Amino acid sequence: MINKLIRLGANVITKDDREVHTGGHAFQEEQKIMLNLVQPKYFLPVYGDLYFRHVHKTTAISIGMKEENVLMLDNGHIVDFAPDGKVFRSKIKVPVQDIIIDGHGIGTATSHVIQAREKMMNS
Repeated sequence: MINKLIRLGANVITKDDREVHTGGHAFQEEQKIMLNLVQPKYFLPVYGDLYFRHVHKTTAISIGMKEENVLMLDNGHIVDFAPDGKVFRSKIKVPVQDIIIDGHGIGTATSHVIQAREKMMNS
């Protein structure tokens, strides 16, 4: 990925080059800054497992967001924002499937690749 970015002309900086945050989640203080800058009426933590999303919810509430405006949904659940301003969870659910992407291709999480990795992990 880094090589492709450099080929496209990007100046790539990694945690090895400088003291920069390179994880998937922002630090809590960074999350607070973004929430304060954007000031959303509704907030839907969407990245990470339930623990990370719950912590992000707690962070949003700690800076003054109304708990009822922080929406916790699982993959496939739908939230509807009606023209009259009402917000509700749809009864319709989108069928989702866990996907794995590795150096050999793309497959479902129930594929032989996952089974082989679980076997290696448990051996």
